[in-house]
Amino acid sequence: MEEVGNDKYRVDKAMSDEVKCNPFIGRYINCWVGQSTDESIRKRASSGGIVSALLISALKEKMINGALVTKSCGVKPKVFLAESESEIRSASGSKYCPVSLVTSLRKITAKEGKFAVVGLPCHIRAIRRLEVLNKEMKDKIILHVGLFCSHSVSFSGTSFLLGNLGIKLEDVLELEYRAKLGRNTGMLVRTKDGCKKFIPLKRYWNRFFMFFFVPFHCLKCHDATAELADISVGDAWLTELRTAGGVEHCVFITRNNAGEKLVRSAIGKSMIKCQKSDSETVIRSQQMFLHLKKRIGLLAFCYLTFLTVCSFISLKLRLYSLLRIWVRVFGVTK
Repeated sequence: MEEVGNDKYRVDKAMSDEVKCNPFIGRYINCWVGQSTDESIRKRASSGGIVSALLISALKEKMINGALVTKSCGVKPKVFLAESESEIRSASGSKYCPVSLVTSLRKITAKEGKFAVVGLPCHIRAIRRLEVLNKEMKDKIILHVGLFCSHSVSFSGTSFLLGNLGIKLEDVLELEYRAKLGRNTGMLVRTKDGCKKFIPLKRYWNRFFMFFFVPFHCLKCHDATAELADISVGDAWLTELRTAGGVEHCVFITRNNAGEKLVRSAIGKSMIKCQKSDSETVIRSQQMFLHLKKRIGLLAFCYLTFLTVCSFISLKLRLYSLLRIWVRVFGVTK
């Protein structure tokens, strides 16, 4: 079996039309800031709805026959092959939980046509490696859309949060991690008995995204922007674009000709409205986690210390729980 380094080189070599490089975001052609022109897409999306808009544009232009996407289905997500605009729309929104995307690739190999995949950096990397070994898969997957990611959260995190609200996992009918309610963004939980609970983002974010519930491999991953994707998309956490309701724009990166072609086509069809940006704007929009992943060291130590202290204060943890955090952290990062 080839070493990871060699495997990565073979994947990168296939993307030889990239022209610029930045140590924080990888190789790229252009950086952009924008959003979907469809208000209904933006309303359902976590931020600007760029991923849904691009997939719908590619489907309408017959560039693809479908896209492997993930939608919420109760507490656990469902990976499926979306072959219509309505199915793509149903997969909008963030899912902060483990997703077995790669194991669902047989949904593509069992179909005829050309397809897109939407996944996290680890998903895209795994798919690229599989394509080196499987020519049929490489020929069928013509578009890789990567989602910016700082780290994932285990189902234990979801269970813990819902438990604090007095909700059992088996009672959940529908869960939206980043729903929009008026001008507020937060987690929306609907239970089987018809009740609905909305938790504003600022109330659950720090408790949910602490290192109690982070898979080990996330703490060792250096890829925050899906550097092996054709197009990489993330939230535009920029001061000049933030609103009272959160963030309504995306930053996205076209990394090769396939990604650039799709974005230009979507602009021409008025599916998205955007403007060219630069690598510094993308870095600024994800500054904390990009520095954490790319400059592991003192900054990581300080950040983990901050999270641990916040967790200790907000959750009133006992001392032994605090020690367990540090045992886990040192066991992973050393």
